[in-house]
Amino acid sequence: MKNNDPIKLEPWEFGDFPNDDRTQLSNYKIDLTNPVPDPHPLLSLNGVMFASPANLNVIKGGAKSAKSFLVSIIVAVFISGRTILGIKAIPIEGKTKVVILDTEQSISHVHKLVRRIMRLAGLPMDKNNPNLDVYHLKEMDTQQRFDALRTVVTDPQAGIIILDGAVDIIFDFNDIRESTEVRDELMQLVSVNQIALFNIIHTNKRDANSRGHFGAMLEQKSETTLQLSKEKDIFTVSGAYTRNAPLDDIQFIIDGEGMPQQLDVKQDKQEAGKQIIINDFRFTLSGHKLMEYGELVTAYAEVSGKSYATAKRHIGQAVKSKWIIKSSGSYSYNTLQDA
Repeated sequence: MKNNDPIKLEPWEFGDFPNDDRTQLSNYKIDLTNPVPDPHPLLSLNGVMFASPANLNVIKGGAKSAKSFLVSIIVAVFISGRTILGIKAIPIEGKTKVVILDTEQSISHVHKLVRRIMRLAGLPMDKNNPNLDVYHLKEMDTQQRFDALRTVVTDPQAGIIILDGAVDIIFDFNDIRESTEVRDELMQLVSVNQIALFNIIHTNKRDANSRGHFGAMLEQKSETTLQLSKEKDIFTVSGAYTRNAPLDDIQFIIDGEGMPQQLDVKQDKQEAGKQIIINDFRFTLSGHKLMEYGELVTAYAEVSGKSYATAKRHIGQAVKSKWIIKSSGSYSYNTLQDA
């Protein structure tokens, strides 16, 4: 199939559905004499469920809005049992695996993503984990990526699947008919296989809306849409839409080691900026008892991404605030503030 050919979806077989007949409307009638249990809270934020089996979910944001960091946190929580940034997981017994399909990044960046997940989870970063399968699909064509999703969704051990990015399984994300067909099949796949599928999508440059008809349709059918935004060095995760109770916002920064660090949502910008600087100095001076001024300026500028002029100003601020210690022309990190 050529990449510009229209997608051809095979009819989905509802073999696992009652009576195996989609034409019988009675199969879908609500029966109050046959109680349905409340959905299982696969993922919650501060005690509020935002992901359950048999549902689509969306994570959206602009370029460089830390979508991959949120993915890292969700996956680490699910495979480790830890609570990170208020996010907690309760996997279903026998369905404890996360599958990531990455269609966008280079293989080196995917490796970096997996190592970050392992570090957040407190697990070895040089060993594969049986509860995490990650696939690098950038070199596949559109049809092959969709087929890969169709395959992994049938893994009986999978509880969560993350598709990063969702538009790469569709030929034209602005084609209404194709978008509808793909969305409908995704809903059928997660329902039959009792999967929570997270679709990672980009927003338009001019606003916070999802790109194309396909993104909008995924949001309409999602259990929860999480939106990421960035202001300076502060990232915010908001529950843009949810079928459950409203979600609290999460705010975090990325420290000098490339790890997310939570901020109090009520914390002012000045305090947040201070914490970013402290984290960058902690990383810059880690493993060094002393560092000369010129060496510190260069190293801090590389870690923080700041100019040399800004690095010099931050060094002066850090000495004055006693975040770092100056002694005989050399500098060290003040570890007492971490006590």
